[in-house]
Amino acid sequence: MYKYLFPVLIMIFLGCKRQTNQKSVNDIIIGKSEISGEIETFELLLDSSRIEKKNLFLVFTFQGCSICRIFDKYHNDSTVNEILSHYFIIKKVDYYKTPGGKELYASYGKIGFPSWSIIDSTKLAIIDSGNLKDRTGNMGFPDSEKEREYYIMAVKKAAPSITKQESDILIKKLKEYRPDRVE
Repeated sequence: MYKYLFPVLIMIFLGCKRQTNQKSVNDIIIGKSEISGEIETFELLLDSSRIEKKNLFLVFTFQGCSICRIFDKYHNDSTVNEILSHYFIIKKVDYYKTPGGKELYASYGKIGFPSWSIIDSTKLAIIDSGNLKDRTGNMGFPDSEKEREYYIMAVKKAAPSITKQESDILIKKLKEYRPDRVE
């Protein structure tokens, strides 16, 4: 009987240890604040979302993804950034480099990169980059006419006060960064 007790105790200990090491999505460190330089956690971003009355626009990417770099350039474009940051807190989450990036991707990302999700301050996903047909895939960068229409519809759903002029500018910028692909 005692020869079985030791392995059972080891398994219980390892099981308890594994549970205490698991992070809550709220505790995930996702970077440093560009303003203060302080550590940002997902919970702090949610707090900012509540205070600023803006939804979170999470963009999932990774360094080796060429279309992700184009999407980053689009979001970093001064005109695009000015429009979107008026309505959203935009946060790039690198799947490999952002501590907890894999956990956030598992909760809010769609299969493939880039992937994006707009969530509210209560962690509810409002809309994401799921494909247009069956919502199981990921459109990634919106580079076809239908995908751009979906992207703008998503932005409007999460920020109903965005103007037609701002939407038109976003579409124009999407086309500049990635012309129509052949469908």
